[in-house]
Amino acid sequence: MKQPIRHFALGVLTATIILAFQYIYFNTEDDVKLEKSEPSEQEMIDALEQLGYFISLEEPIYNESTEATSDNEADSENDQGISSADIYQFTLTIRPGMTITQVADFLIMANLIDSHEQFADYLAENGYDRNIQIGQFQLASDMSLDEIVETIAVRE
Repeated sequence: MKQPIRHFALGVLTATIILAFQYIYFNTEDDVKLEKSEPSEQEMIDALEQLGYFISLEEPIYNESTEATSDNEADSENDQGISSADIYQFTLTIRPGMTITQVADFLIMANLIDSHEQFADYLAENGYDRNIQIGQFQLASDMSLDEIVETIAVRE
């Protein structure tokens, strides 16, 4: 049994020496060229569109209100802690198969709710937990949790 193992080891050693010799003396850097290339903007857009993303090539449009508010309006807004500049609109798209946690993630990203638990508990306590509607909903940053839920769900 010793003899076959020795022959095998000798064969491995010989093959290693031959490959090392070939690598050292016959391998030139011109043979192997690795080029790191950045894809063009159009190639990136095409790749993202194939993955199902929508790419807008237009600059975003910002609505800037230049209307002055009266002192009474400004005082009432400050009493609530919300000014008209702080209020923004948010379109929530609920697709088939989305869970309450996924919906809550979008609401948290839009700063409309504080936590998943708060949202899920409110839905369960008020009979909305199984009746989240599919579609697109316009929400505003000044909406309460009750108003948000009334917009996206139907009570059982």
